[in-house]
Amino acid sequence: MIENEIFYKVEITRTNGSKDLLEVFRYWINRKDFSIGYLAYVSIDNNDIGIFFCKAINRRKINGIQFYDYLIYKSKDSTMKMEELELLFSKGEMEELNRIEFQNIVVQ
Repeated sequence: MIENEIFYKVEITRTNGSKDLLEVFRYWINRKDFSIGYLAYVSIDNNDIGIFFCKAINRRKINGIQFYDYLIYKSKDSTMKMEELELLFSKGEMEELNRIEFQNIVVQ
């Protein structure tokens, strides 16, 4: 549960076929309408670790396709684990790092 909403969690892990890259994507999918509420991304590339938590905003449907903008958050604690993201976000212990905002979307 995040911000009083209940979600399914789906996790996808991929590698590039070797041991030098691992990426993990976690999606929080709303149980009521199956929309994406949040997503997390962890990348481990030659022991360099990046962890980001994203909140989906500005949900809209254009020609039947769902689009979202995102608020990107990063923890103040560089040693956090993906399993801690929900709690850190809920406690306000993450800082907004960036925004991804799509404009002038055209679907043909």
